[in-house]
Amino acid sequence: MTARRQAWVARLGAAALAVLALIGGGATPARARYMTGAALLDWCRDDASTFCPGYLAALADYQSALQAIDARAPRFCLPSNVKLAALREVATGPLAALPPDRLRAAAADVMIEALVQRFPPTRAREGCTERAAAYVTGYELIDWCADETSRLCAGYVAALVDYQDLLQRDDSETPRFCLPADQRLSDLTDLALRRLRANPPGELRKLAASLVVPAFARTYPCR
Repeated sequence: MTARRQAWVARLGAAALAVLALIGGGATPARARYMTGAALLDWCRDDASTFCPGYLAALADYQSALQAIDARAPRFCLPSNVKLAALREVATGPLAALPPDRLRAAAADVMIEALVQRFPPTRAREGCTERAAAYVTGYELIDWCADETSRLCAGYVAALVDYQDLLQRDDSETPRFCLPADQRLSDLTDLALRRLRANPPGELRKLAASLVVPAFARTYPCR
């Protein structure tokens, strides 16, 4: 295990192998979804799950990338000193308080709503006064995607897809990708790993979300 992986294990706690069954998308390419709010809540209640922190880290990282390019999108302001464990507390607190019918919505929808309430922007749809929190670099995601016993990579990629679905429905001007309705999550994690490894070392110090989303946009352009 690399020093980078050891640092992550120290922050996230002991990781256990889990069996993950994910649905493969919605009725149209723009609505491909991998996780409902209820399913995410189940994963986040499992302290040994690495899927939950992967999913939450990707939501934060994607948000940080959107802020960096000043994209107009639903925003929460997550200060850089906020630990990932605080996002899990939002998932197991406000998210758990939602009625069952609301938890049937896409996980990114309900989780981002909860994060906006917990970490609201200082001005409506405008800026955040602090540098946004970021959790996973390209280097770190390579380590996790190469580990077949971890679900963090699957959680991270699933969140990018679910967040992209929300952004498209919000008509936000962001790099877009359109997945086939039957797209398997395992194929996307393999693609993410290949594309990350193709980057020069300097690029891999960037947020993984800022590298993976453009790679998906090039591979699955919207027609």
